[in-house]
Amino acid sequence: MTAQPLDDPRALPAPGQDERWKAQALCAQTDPDAFFPEKGGTTRPAKRVCLSCPVRKQCLDYALDHDERFGIWGGFSERERRRLKRGHDVTPTLQHGGHQPSYACYQRGCRHPDCCEQAAKYQREWRHRKKEQERQGGGA
Repeated sequence: MTAQPLDDPRALPAPGQDERWKAQALCAQTDPDAFFPEKGGTTRPAKRVCLSCPVRKQCLDYALDHDERFGIWGGFSERERRRLKRGHDVTPTLQHGGHQPSYACYQRGCRHPDCCEQAAKYQREWRHRKKEQERQGGGA
């Protein structure tokens, strides 16, 4: 594909399509290969970036409008976007394997916000139990 000069009308977005959001996309500051993993490769690094991206919705809308068939867009894989287009309710995954967020997942290195929250909850409860045991003379 040949780059077109900016004054070429083909290089401009179609009427009604504002693509200034792309300049704010966090993926533009990271490794692009993460967003286009090999078949069977992990999508987790790309989806982690998408979680905190300020233009995630615009990115997903763009991918759906332009029928993007490859890569992670707006935090959704190609398969997840297909399901969205068919009208299914889809929550993008970080490839948790479908299980509930947990402290164990956090210990394995997952930093999904829900797993971080579960880890913090587990640690608070553990400290509370430890204090109770010490108060009752049970030691650690």
